[in-house]
Amino acid sequence: MTILIIEDEKPIAQVLADHLVHEGHEVRVAHDGRNGLEQARSEDIDLILLDLMLPLMNEYEVCSALRDEGISTPIITLTAKGEKIDKVTDLDLGADDYTNKPVGLRGLLVSIRAVSRRIGDRPDMGTVTVGPAEVDFDRFLVTRSGESVREDAASQPGDLSAPR
Repeated sequence: MTILIIEDEKPIAQVLADHLVHEGHEVRVAHDGRNGLEQARSEDIDLILLDLMLPLMNEYEVCSALRDEGISTPIITLTAKGEKIDKVTDLDLGADDYTNKPVGLRGLLVSIRAVSRRIGDRPDMGTVTVGPAEVDFDRFLVTRSGESVREDAASQPGDLSAPR
């Protein structure tokens, strides 16, 4: 599994990365929200570990942007706050799980395994191209002429995204 760690505290990111590599995962690291969002968009990432308080873009903005673009990569948030409202907000914005800092590596690995079981059961559906549109069934992402087709544009004639 390829895991993207978006964590601005470099020592924490390094410990997480080292531990996850030791567990057999491939790891990518970003130290700010903007870079993390770009990596999540452009690389083949299976799971994202997302810190709450990030420079350039905070965790809420990163999570919202990914979900608004139809990117369904599982997200586990890492939070030092521990407030119930933060956890509720994380989950409401599309995070799949959360863990408190300081991060308990054993508990984090259990969360990663639980999420990987869910994504591991999903068959590789691939991508289908129809004219200028491309549907990536694995990432639940639709693009047209290289641009993401967003749900809020669904009411426009000829749009490929279906209204909910």
